Amino acid sequence: MAPENARVGHVWGGDQVTAPAFEPGAADYAVKPFSPTELVARVGAALRRREGHYHARPDAPYVLDDLVIDYGERLATVAGRPVQLAAKEYELLRALSINAGRAFTHQQLLREIWGIGQGGDLRSLRTLLRLLRHKLGEVGGARSYIATVRGVGYRMPKADGS
Repeated sequence: MAPENARVGHVWGGDQVTAPAFEPGAADYAVKPFSPTELVARVGAALRRREGHYHARPDAPYVLDDLVIDYGERLATVAGRPVQLAAKEYELLRALSINAGRAFTHQQLLREIWGIGQGGDLRSLRTLLRLLRHKLGEVGGARSYIATVRGVGYRMPKADGS
């Protein structure tokens, strides 16, 4: 039987086990035994931290060629003309532009726009994207603000000057 003080942090070995887990980049570590309530709370906190990244509102507008997205005003303009966007169209544009340069999978966008288990499917996403591209003037034109990443999803290029 191990000495009484050998059990530290709810796991044998304590720091010798948990500290190395953070070296490769772990954001959290749950030691055994843990309660299901603690596990659910830790997963919820991790999801909130992750969602916070997507829902962040940058101070500066996103500018790419003629497209300007003013997050504070919740307004998109192309060549100085306001683009009338429905709520979900704006959310799609916001999510892609805030994370410019990063490819979003279809599933990530569905969660971001409709939420977990709130409806929305691949067909809805593609329809929304088609409408957004049309409103941005991409259809039949030479400009393209939203790129399709084949087999993955979509991405917007990084803003001018970034």
